[in-house]
Amino acid sequence: MTIARRLAPLLLLLGACAKREAALPRSVAPTDEEIWIIARAGETSGRTSTPHAPRMLAGTTPDATPLALERTDVQATVIGPFAALRVRQIYAGPERATEGAFVLPLPAAAVFHDLVVTLGRRHIRAIVRAREEAEAIYAAALRSGRVASLLREEDGVVLGMAHLPPRTPIQVEFSYAETMPWRDGAWELVVPRLPGGTVGARIDLDGLGPITTVESPTHAIRQTTDSGEQTSVVLREPATLRDADFVLRYAVDAHASPGAVVVSSGSRGTVAALILHPIAAGGRPTALHVAAIDWGTLVVEGLPASNAAVNVSVPEGRPLVLRARVLGGTPGTVRVTTLVAGRRRTRTFTAVAAPAEAVDLLPVLWASDAVRALWPDRDAMRDLALRYGVLSPVTALVAVDATAPSE
Repeated sequence: MTIARRLAPLLLLLGACAKREAALPRSVAPTDEEIWIIARAGETSGRTSTPHAPRMLAGTTPDATPLALERTDVQATVIGPFAALRVRQIYAGPERATEGAFVLPLPAAAVFHDLVVTLGRRHIRAIVRAREEAEAIYAAALRSGRVASLLREEDGVVLGMAHLPPRTPIQVEFSYAETMPWRDGAWELVVPRLPGGTVGARIDLDGLGPITTVESPTHAIRQTTDSGEQTSVVLREPATLRDADFVLRYAVDAHASPGAVVVSSGSRGTVAALILHPIAAGGRPTALHVAAIDWGTLVVEGLPASNAAVNVSVPEGRPLVLRARVLGGTPGTVRVTTLVAGRRRTRTFTAVAAPAEAVDLLPVLWASDAVRALWPDRDAMRDLALRYGVLSPVTALVAVDATAPSE
């Protein structure tokens, strides 16, 4: 039984190698190029919260032989409750040329947004296209006689890979973003375990406030503190990531820094996020109510405009995280008025910019949520997903090889 028939519908994939020119859409129709398509088949992902490790298979059936994982490097950038992760893996090539598949499970809250595969001289980067265009490419490839496979996966992403060259290392680099969960008084990041090869992992953390706790219940860690609000974390024994998921937890001093505003601006647009840390009164967690937000010079969409009434309640012991698309203006100060135990208080936060390595972090997360909120308006969903370059039920990732595959 093939992977396509065994697994429940989530992703559509086309792996095709051109032998002659096909009648494809001009935006992705060069001659003698490899085409991959990955598309969500439903509105929900059904991904598990604890995924299996990524793996490369020399074949496209469930019993295909996994290729040896030689090295994995994980780089995470954490800003408050948001995490941007970039993973680079190197696999040993097969002994002889074959088709293959790369299986990439993802954490439940992850938003997958970038993929690059290097096979010798071949560099393949995925881009987002409308679902209808992806289906047109698939149909045209079938008519042209290209080698194609239709694979579906329930637990992440499956990439069919045509013409894996013999004894050539395969490098896969992918990125995803997530909003970390708040558990037992701390933000929590989980890096899935990596069962083979040499492992490296580094987490650069900006707490957006004085960091009081950085700990891992699963691994021994080493910190390099840059300031009271920033630190870098590595594993004392990186090889232990082969044995268990790496869980990192951190918290900040909510009294010294009750909240923060961060702005992320890149090719996918500009998004601002407001974070209010959990507060306590008399040593006990306390609920709060947000009565008004003054965004200053920022013009935002999706949240009330400056000085407009807001009606947001936060349970005791919980943080508040709001994201809004920025339509214009310059990041400056943001004033938030809250009600705590009947007392009204206004706090002022100076907006900070996300670091260069995470400029797409907030736009990707905001767009993923915004696209889902537009259901069932498929046209609006497609337009927004294409504008921000994210997967959705109505868009697909299309990867086109920039060089001709080996004969």
